[in-house]
Amino acid sequence: MAPLPHFRAEPYAVHPVIATADDMTLLFHRASGETHLLAAPMPDMLELLGEAPDTAAGLTARLCDRLGIAVDEEAGTVVSHRLAELEAAGLVWRD
Repeated sequence: MAPLPHFRAEPYAVHPVIATADDMTLLFHRASGETHLLAAPMPDMLELLGEAPDTAAGLTARLCDRLGIAVDEEAGTVVSHRLAELEAAGLVWRD
């Protein structure tokens, strides 16, 4: 069985946050020169992955702990979908 992929991100401080409103964050990605509109919990996910790479399951546990919510199947599904979106945008990558 192949090991689970670990996801990485640049340290969150590298990305200047331009603005936040409600659950949305406008973030400038210096490496690409692009600005991204991120829905919660993506900024938290980027920050956590910038601190330490992790698997989707590990990130789900860390994110739920940060947000004070239960780790369950729904949380895992949300994290997996958001990771795919962040990866497609070039903000996270797999080891």
